[in-house]
Amino acid sequence: MREKLIDLIIEAKRTDPETDSFTEYLADFLIKNGVVIADEVVSKELYKQIKWERDTALNQLERVGLSLGEKTDNIVSVVRCSECAYAEKLLVFENSYSCLTHETFVSENDYCSYGEPKAKGEE
Repeated sequence: MREKLIDLIIEAKRTDPETDSFTEYLADFLIKNGVVIADEVVSKELYKQIKWERDTALNQLERVGLSLGEKTDNIVSVVRCSECAYAEKLLVFENSYSCLTHETFVSENDYCSYGEPKAKGEE
């Protein structure tokens, strides 16, 4: 983003008409090239609503004794098929694997309770 803005400013300086204010010209040039000010992207009312919903959800989690990112006893880690020792990548289909455990085809984001991580260096 920063490099793109620098490129736009350099381009604006190259085409700056000497008769007008460079500041006004640059502002018009940046707007014409799609630069948007953050507070114009989301209204303040929408921002307040989203913040209220976030805070409400966090308070509800806190009331039941949880917080974001916290593991509980009933949550287990899973191994995606793309990272599973029992899955072999299929060359014919993109992002598809053959599961040796279930003898079926799976996608890279599938998972099951039998998944085991591949050994280090194993592809």
